[in-house]
Amino acid sequence: MLRTKIKINLVFVNTINDVQSKTDGVGSLRLEHMISQFEVHPAKLMRENRLDEYLQMLIDGIKPIASIFYPIPVWVRHLMQEQTNLGISSEVKMTHRIKSNAWMAWNSQKPR
Repeated sequence: MLRTKIKINLVFVNTINDVQSKTDGVGSLRLEHMISQFEVHPAKLMRENRLDEYLQMLIDGIKPIASIFYPIPVWVRHLMQEQTNLGISSEVKMTHRIKSNAWMAWNSQKPR
């Protein structure tokens, strides 16, 4: 017997309780939407040596979702172009070039 697993593409975390019981896990937790709620570009935090603060924001956002689905894996996706609206100053430059189709690779960013 073939059994197809249904996994969600999670964008809005506030919908998790509505879909959690109807799915076999998270196939793509879209991290870029979570990061846009931080209201500061990740590159700015890293440039200011605030990496621990940035990592804590990510942990605080991912942990509740991972806890709900544990022990089922939660796949996370991140795209840098989604953060362009977070007000990057001219001194904070992007160090990655975005592939034209990030869904086609495990890592959607490639160093220049």
